[in-house]
Amino acid sequence: MRIISGKYKNKLIIGHDVLGTRPTMSKIREALMSLIFEYLNGSVFLDLFAGSGIIAFEALSNGAKKIILNDMNYKCIKNIKINKANLNLNDNECVIEYKFYDKFLQKSKEKVDIIYLDPPYLKISFREIIDNIKKSNILKDNTIIIIETTKKENFDDLEEIKAKKYGDKYIFIYKIKR
Repeated sequence: MRIISGKYKNKLIIGHDVLGTRPTMSKIREALMSLIFEYLNGSVFLDLFAGSGIIAFEALSNGAKKIILNDMNYKCIKNIKINKANLNLNDNECVIEYKFYDKFLQKSKEKVDIIYLDPPYLKISFREIIDNIKKSNILKDNTIIIIETTKKENFDDLEEIKAKKYGDKYIFIYKIKR
């Protein structure tokens, strides 16, 4: 896989072949970056289920000032560390966490602007994830939550900002209602 746009355009990202991961296709990554471009500049971007890290690396390439990549699969973390080194990123730009998502949310003190959610389908409910995010200390007043999924879900406590369908994938961008 290659980063498709921005500062690191065409840089190779490894990790697309880890069992249990589904890397986001390049046309969907490109569409996603276009959808969130206005939010990226200077942002702190969290990919809670990072897999290869390609989405977070795209965000950094397109203007995020810092990315946080969390995953609970050691092979994914190992590949993300290689990708970080290959891009010559420092710890102020790229933070890597190896925790179950709920433990990460409980312990993290970092406030984030953008949260990207593409968890293992059917293993963890978005409702459970959203509830854990709301109980955490990571939210700013204007934090957006991006959900990549294969089905539409309704969340009464979230305000839908944007929604797009790409083949069998949906991308939803939400804010938490206050």
